[in-house]
Amino acid sequence: MEYSINLGIWNSVFAVPSVIVDEHIKLAGATQLKVILWILRHSGEKFDINDISKALNMHPADVKDCMQYWIQVGVISLNGSEIKPAESKNQDKDESTADIVSEEKEDDKKEEKKIVNSNKIDFEYTAQRIAEDKNIAYLMNMADSLYGRMTSFNDKSILLFIHDNYGMPIEIIIMIMQYLKSVDRCYTKSIQHMADIWWKKEIFDLDKADKEIKRLEAGSKSAIKIQKIIGDYHTPTEQEINTAELWIDQWGLSEELIRYAYEACVDSLGKYQPGYMKKIIENWHNKGIRTVEQARKETESKRKSYKKNDDRSNADWEMLKRFSVVDEV
Repeated sequence: MEYSINLGIWNSVFAVPSVIVDEHIKLAGATQLKVILWILRHSGEKFDINDISKALNMHPADVKDCMQYWIQVGVISLNGSEIKPAESKNQDKDESTADIVSEEKEDDKKEEKKIVNSNKIDFEYTAQRIAEDKNIAYLMNMADSLYGRMTSFNDKSILLFIHDNYGMPIEIIIMIMQYLKSVDRCYTKSIQHMADIWWKKEIFDLDKADKEIKRLEAGSKSAIKIQKIIGDYHTPTEQEINTAELWIDQWGLSEELIRYAYEACVDSLGKYQPGYMKKIIENWHNKGIRTVEQARKETESKRKSYKKNDDRSNADWEMLKRFSVVDEV
């Protein structure tokens, strides 16, 4: 079989540096590749960030983020408003830093390691840190990969806030993102919330982080077992994981007993109420009830006690029956 190439569209081509394919096609995000291809296609023309933004339907801040990546890795450099191929890595860094931060602010910002509020981290400071610290740049590239998109300036500023203000190592932040990615919750708000919890637990090394991840994974499996019982399937929340870990992993309650508690809850209220079911199980646990048979006896004993000791109308009895499985709700 013979093959031929239609050179119609090949009559208009532009050069792409080999390093983009050889080194960055796996590391760079989709939007970063779009930006560099657009820049290379329009080399020799006059354009600015707003032109790229309109052409690619991207926010100007995100375009600038993408450009900063290519500046940092030495593919392009900035000289004033002119974009051109980089001549040397040292020159790239000097020129890009000069474009991002004025000399008057540069020394002060290098000393600024603690940020009180993530909202105070501006674009210039974030871009400066990415340009100066290869570990911060690696964190942002990993975030792009795990998010499955080009992270926004807000995403980057919060990750930088977590690193600087919480003193959390880069590898620990990446572990948080990887775990949340595995449970389909890799969102900036979730990352910040989990980092806050880890900071309070003083989880700052890989050993503690690994143990916490294993605990969460085990808790998630237990939470899913409870979801199957109540017929409510979703990604378990932190509170649901903690509850499931307590009931199944610590108290050793059987799925049969949990199911019976769910049925008792629905029978009493006519619907599933998490707080009420929690009260039922806590009451049984405090009384040492470990089996469904023991729970049934406890329930029947309370019902007989109400009937024997209380002379109430049927209406009163029906109302009291709802609370027969627990002492107080």
